Amino acid sequence: MKKENMLSKTVHNRSSRYLFVLLLGVTLASGIVLYLSRGDSSTTRAGVPIEAARAFSGGTFEASGVTHVPGTDSVLFVDDGKPGEVQWMRVDREGNQSGPIKPVKIGVGIEDLEGITTDGTHFYLVSSQSRPKSAEGYGLVRFKFDPASQSVTAVESINDLKRMLVENVAELRSYGDVKAKDDGINIEGLAWDSAGERLLIGLRSPVIDGHALIVPLKLRDPRGPFSLENLEAKATAAIRLSLGGQGVRSIEYDERSKLFYVIAGATETQDKTDFKLWEWGGPASQSALKEVAAFDRKLKPEGVTRASVGDSDFVFVVFDTSRYLRLK
Repeated sequence: MKKENMLSKTVHNRSSRYLFVLLLGVTLASGIVLYLSRGDSSTTRAGVPIEAARAFSGGTFEASGVTHVPGTDSVLFVDDGKPGEVQWMRVDREGNQSGPIKPVKIGVGIEDLEGITTDGTHFYLVSSQSRPKSAEGYGLVRFKFDPASQSVTAVESINDLKRMLVENVAELRSYGDVKAKDDGINIEGLAWDSAGERLLIGLRSPVIDGHALIVPLKLRDPRGPFSLENLEAKATAAIRLSLGGQGVRSIEYDERSKLFYVIAGATETQDKTDFKLWEWGGPASQSALKEVAAFDRKLKPEGVTRASVGDSDFVFVVFDTSRYLRLK
């Protein structure tokens, strides 16, 4: 009888272990699959696990922003630990790295790069403005990029970005001397708004009354110089987005879907929770916000773009943890 009981327990334990392994596998597989659909934003989604993303080959990159190079099989991304340069990388139809990553010097020493975007002709970079060194230097840079030679030309830059924001954006006037660790001004997103022919700057902090802030910047004369003097500097209010109380970690416009993708994450003083990917209809449709995916907090997604490679079209995400991911 004792032997039968022991045998029964052994079989039960093996069955339990098998069931646990099976359930674990299903859970991981479910976490890897992302659906960029029009699902109900109230639906709870488990964060995509770190195993779902691929590591960059050829080095360690704290990727903090990315944009597709139009008409090519390549992207440009920025690394917040590599000032004054962008990273050029080819990708294949499956969204995998194809060949080595090439650093491209832009000729100006912009610090703490946190965002990159393109209007189809020029590329734009933004600094976080959260550190003394970055706030004192270049805040925005514009240039042209030649994918054939992987070189930049027509480089222009704007200084005193933080001061301009404090003086002209109502929500930021009291944040000029607040440190980033206390949720002071911290820029982490940059997008080109083709409808408004302007840049949109996304702030990780401050978060005001539970809303993330987007600041529009437009040139008075689109054909004029990319300079502080040519920016519309009239007093304005920021665009407010309800991203579950989180701040903006990346923003990019998708011409195909006519929507913005916004990655949201915790500010410096908030509890570190999973990151969220949202779809936003743009300034003209404030209510059109939908949560479409979540990422494990350890992944730290900080850049998103739409990429077209051959007949393959997909959303591409880069992570501060030296990883990247194609979204199905």
